[in-house]
Amino acid sequence: MPSPSPVERSLVGRIAANTRHARLDADGRRDATAAARQANEAKLDAQIPDHIQGPEREAALQRLRSAKMARLALASAKARRRNREANAALAVAEAEAV
Repeated sequence: MPSPSPVERSLVGRIAANTRHARLDADGRRDATAAARQANEAKLDAQIPDHIQGPEREAALQRLRSAKMARLALASAKARRRNREANAALAVAEAEAV
């Protein structure tokens, strides 16, 4: 049996996550992702110099969170553009083949 493609693996993961979360209440869903959220916060916190403390540290953490979300949005926009261009090229190739 051939190994699944990246798209198939992604879909299988989405199916599993949605099925799991459908069986959990809000507290269960929050608990299921707690370890990942804590690890992400620790990774962001490690990027801030130790001499920054208190409210200034929390503000720096918020800026790092915003930067991470902006990076994810940029990556998503690039992927959508690549997909759009690939689909357009495929449509042109199919039209020329007819």
